[in-house]
Amino acid sequence: MHMHEQSDNMTDGKKKSHVLVEQNKLLSEFVHGLAHDLKGFLHNIMGYAELLRDELNPAYIDKIIQLSEGQSDILDKSVALIDAGLVIENPSKIDLNHMLTTLAKLIIPVNIDYEQDVLPEVIGDGQRIQQIFTLLLDNAIKHGAPTRIEIKAEIVENGREIHVCNDGEPLSREFHLETFGQELTKRRFGKGYGLAIIQGIVSAHGWKIRVKSEPMTCFILFIPDKY
Repeated sequence: MHMHEQSDNMTDGKKKSHVLVEQNKLLSEFVHGLAHDLKGFLHNIMGYAELLRDELNPAYIDKIIQLSEGQSDILDKSVALIDAGLVIENPSKIDLNHMLTTLAKLIIPVNIDYEQDVLPEVIGDGQRIQQIFTLLLDNAIKHGAPTRIEIKAEIVENGREIHVCNDGEPLSREFHLETFGQELTKRRFGKGYGLAIIQGIVSAHGWKIRVKSEPMTCFILFIPDKY
């Protein structure tokens, strides 16, 4: 084997090793985030169970069932997503406009102004797409302390963009706004629960996500025309 062939093989090996390390980091962040999510819902379930022990109210039973079924479904989807190598199978047509209108009513408090453009239909896994927007909205409310949230739609070259914006606390300059690393995930979205999950779902759909901080903090989803 010639020297340059050995050098090429070593370079390829380093590249593969680097990719494997990055994949393991993403997988670790995904699993930790999922565990955090499930523990939070289990905490809520236990709370309703304690209330039920003290007061026999059928509404508590309904809440326990809803929380249990919802998290079981998300867990199944998450495991399937990892097993499929971050590939979305059997995608369907999703009405983002209806999804976000419904989601906003459930998540956004009445004291926060909300504005939503007419949003397009997309192709993908509806539950996973809803998880993206649920995480973005929920964390904006909890960690950004906004008075206004806006969801905008823009037509751009080769696709469309969905902007999820809020006027709350801006991201610190120390964050790398064009990349989603663990530092941003932990500090801005809470320990073990954050952007790694969103990034995994976005990548699985063949979309892209970036963030900007002026004039509002906006997470921007790019959806190629083929999607």
